[in-house]
Amino acid sequence: MFNKFLLLTLIFICLSIKADEAFFCKECTSLENAKDIAKLKYAPKLQCNSTDPISPPTPDNSTCGSIARNIILVNPTTKDVYSFRVGHSNQAPFYPAMAWSRDLSAQDVSGYAMVAEYLSTYKNGIQIATSNANLSKSSISFSSSGSDTATCPTDTALSTLVDPNARKSGVRVR
Repeated sequence: MFNKFLLLTLIFICLSIKADEAFFCKECTSLENAKDIAKLKYAPKLQCNSTDPISPPTPDNSTCGSIARNIILVNPTTKDVYSFRVGHSNQAPFYPAMAWSRDLSAQDVSGYAMVAEYLSTYKNGIQIATSNANLSKSSISFSSSGSDTATCPTDTALSTLVDPNARKSGVRVR
């Protein structure tokens, strides 16, 4: 299982390096929806510089732009993969965020879908383990709640550790 995790992690890292950045996106249910999310959440920071190096930038003397980012959004439920190049338009004065669709190879799409499938399997495993742990805790607490303290042994290693002189003096710790 660990080897499979390591392999999928390496695949995801290799794909992420090529694509710049990849994210899971449960809200990405269609191409248009994913494009809107890419523009809202993953647009690069807009940077404005003054055309006059001596004065600070103002709307009248500045040029603005951003370094576009390659973003991949993967829906972990549907395993759909969306790829965009996200940046800003050069239309002053608002410079709106833009997202241009990009094509991915079939291998890239398959790799991202595999990672999404692994995430789903991993979450399912965690959910099962957590529910089993909760069941185990409830049965332990149920069985310990029925114990009778009057029947507890008194001459034990614990009583010797707690009060080592009690054994020597003949007094029992209760």
